Amino acid sequence: IKSDDTIKLICVSIERKYHGYKKLIKGLKKYYDENGQRNIEIDFVGVYSKKTKNLVKKLNLDDKIHFLGKKYGDELIKLYNNADLGVGAFGFRGGTEYGSSIKTKEYFALGIPFINGWKEYSFDDSYPYVKRFDLNCDYIDFNEVVKFYESIKDDDQMKYKMRKFAEDHFTWEAQFTKIFNEINKS
Repeated sequence: IKSDDTIKLICVSIERKYHGYKKLIKGLKKYYDENGQRNIEIDFVGVYSKKTKNLVKKLNLDDKIHFLGKKYGDELIKLYNNADLGVGAFGFRGGTEYGSSIKTKEYFALGIPFINGWKEYSFDDSYPYVKRFDLNCDYIDFNEVVKFYESIKDDDQMKYKMRKFAEDHFTWEAQFTKIFNEINKS
């Protein structure tokens, strides 16, 4: 139950170039420069480049973007429990717009809707609890992030539906069933 009007994003990562977090940071700056009204904060959990940290400082977003370092166990779960949205990857990897990360599967398992850039193999763009941004964009449009959040925030079945989707599609049993079904077709 939220006690304030802040939209809290969480990004858990060991940053690589293909994550494209510069687009996220630039988008948040643009949102506030254009009089964005919602309070939005991002917790970066894990390991991030000096370049990314310097960009946050340069754009004076230290009060909105927090670098928390590596977290495990109960500390990480507490951060997830306070998050409204997860953050995926927004850059090309190996020249393709398709990707699949363990992070997004963890968001599913925890029932955290998320924003993403990659087209995922395991679900399509019509999935209601994921907002995908074009990888060719220069920045993430936080007006669209706010609109996405507003469209799902009152869905009291969301966490259950996302967890169920994860159980049906991402468990080892589900993965091996897909493999055996393909083998049996041949």
